[in-house]
Amino acid sequence: IDDDSEICETLELLINGIGFYVRYFTNPAQGLEYFERELNPIVFLDVNMPLMSGLEVLPKIKALDTKTQVLMMTGERDIQTVVSSLYHRATDFILKPFDMKSVESAIARSIEYYNFLKDKESQEEALTRDLRLAARIQSKSMALPKLKNRIFADVLPVSFVSGDFYQALA
Repeated sequence: IDDDSEICETLELLINGIGFYVRYFTNPAQGLEYFERELNPIVFLDVNMPLMSGLEVLPKIKALDTKTQVLMMTGERDIQTVVSSLYHRATDFILKPFDMKSVESAIARSIEYYNFLKDKESQEEALTRDLRLAARIQSKSMALPKLKNRIFADVLPVSFVSGDFYQALA
């Protein structure tokens, strides 16, 4: 997303040349609308655009998908812009004019980190699912003492590692 169509076309050629599909937008609102539908893994985003600043678009992208790697671009050398971008969780900062090597290395780092985040998310989901199953099995197989009065409680494993410790919440 960059208001300068020449920058967009140049990036398209560079990125297509290394084997990735590119869709560019010179209007930030259109780019954001497209992102909402596609949730792309990497977004190149210009900092200074007339309709909407890249620093305004960045939090919106991150709110939709925290895993998306946003590479901020600018021709200005203002440190405050870099700080603001990183504060809003930009992945990298590319200074214009850029060369093929800087774009390639930024993409490689971004893809590696994006894949790491996706793997981590998958592992967390699998672990949560396994822990829920283990908790159900443990609560059904745990023998509670017979009491005269009925007590209603949830039995939750405190330690999922050994399964030896239980906590009864009345």
